[in-house]
Amino acid sequence: MPTGETGTIIDTTKTTSQIEDPLPSLDTHVFIPAVLISLITVAFLIFDREDAAIYSSIMIAYITTDWGWLFVIFGFSSFIFALWLGLGRYGHVKLGQEGEEPEFSNISWVAMMFSAGIGIGLVNWAFVEPIHYMIEITTQSIRSRKGILLLVLNYNSQVKFRGLIKGTPKGLVEF
Repeated sequence: MPTGETGTIIDTTKTTSQIEDPLPSLDTHVFIPAVLISLITVAFLIFDREDAAIYSSIMIAYITTDWGWLFVIFGFSSFIFALWLGLGRYGHVKLGQEGEEPEFSNISWVAMMFSAGIGIGLVNWAFVEPIHYMIEITTQSIRSRKGILLLVLNYNSQVKFRGLIKGTPKGLVEF
């Protein structure tokens, strides 16, 4: 058997999928700035509530008014990408071992994806709903605009297609 640099015996019979990877290390160049930005933001929101409310209202109005088109384009592009994946040559890629039967039927997968999407929406709404009812909405037009915005941001199919963009490469790498 071949030996390594330290004189230890290397088992060459194991495939790369059988070799255990060491624990991933913490990327401090990403982690520390992310934690600092999060802590500064949380401190600003906690200790200066009035200014935080003003700035967040301005930012939300700016994003929804001036950048809403980008949200729609990205969502539609995600839909087109999902169609291309599903109907193209990659639609027949099997995840798992060669000749292995799927663990779940197609109907079960659709039900799981639907349940996951609704579950994510419920978890997010469960956090936002008490805050939503604490804020007094004065006119019907503001109420209807906020309702449409919540519907578009939380419960449309674009959310699922954006998840597909993140999940497809991971699935292909893992299997």
